[in-house]
Amino acid sequence: KGWRFHRIWSTDWFYNRAIEVQKLIRAIEKARQYFKSQDSGGTGIALPRDIQKDEPSKFYHQTKNGEKESFSFADDPSNNTSEAPDERIVERSEEFHKPSRSYPYVEPNKEIDDELLALEIHDLEASFFVEAIVHIANVEGPVHTDIISTRIASCWGKTRVGSRIRDTIQQGIDQAIDNGAICRSDSDGDGFFTPKDYIESDEVRDRSNVQLSKLKYPEFIPRSEIRKTILIAVQENLSLSIDECLKEAQRILGTFLGRVKMQEIILKESSLLDQQGSISRSGDFLRHIS
Repeated sequence: KGWRFHRIWSTDWFYNRAIEVQKLIRAIEKARQYFKSQDSGGTGIALPRDIQKDEPSKFYHQTKNGEKESFSFADDPSNNTSEAPDERIVERSEEFHKPSRSYPYVEPNKEIDDELLALEIHDLEASFFVEAIVHIANVEGPVHTDIISTRIASCWGKTRVGSRIRDTIQQGIDQAIDNGAICRSDSDGDGFFTPKDYIESDEVRDRSNVQLSKLKYPEFIPRSEIRKTILIAVQENLSLSIDECLKEAQRILGTFLGRVKMQEIILKESSLLDQQGSISRSGDFLRHIS
């Protein structure tokens, strides 16, 4: 008796800490007022001295600017001294757990002429694949050459991309570059391509439900997208370790494959962001720069 529990879901705390802090403070203040009213009614509950005071309790929370901000709910109309603290179990809203600035990964749906499908890929001229390559880059860019090869090979029912198929498709990619239809994207790593008029977005793509599992491996995720994911994680959490950033990046990108490789990439890209002044990195900790 005398205990009142306030529930905080770990994911709510992770994604919406400021909101949860305010909810917690409100719950503490409600409990304080409730027990104070019960004590005055002769319940015999002994209250700590600080709760017996008339002054409202003050709580402190560090703002994004690093300043100490006080909270008090004494003037809050929702604080009813005769009302027991809210003990309802609040259902978690899915909206709270959706990563910010992310959207589902869109995969291309390109049909190949039946006459071409009757032939082997390596028997065709590379120029036959330019249209499909440009379509894939337009939908998925920045996209890795291995993803392009896998997409085209799958149209022929191939589950494996051999050297002859790879060479033929690479020739098609080279022709698309010469035609100015696609461009290399060196900032995303080796072998990435974008459409000619590509404009980089602040959003990242959630790979949770992709059909091509290869998209979930870190080596096929554009470095620019990983950098944006790091920025989102740091901005939303203000400060976190490399390991915490790794978990957050995996959650936002919708993939938990290749953990060691992803950690290696995050270490490298976070150092680059630190050099650019986008974040502050000290050892294994990343901090937001306001």
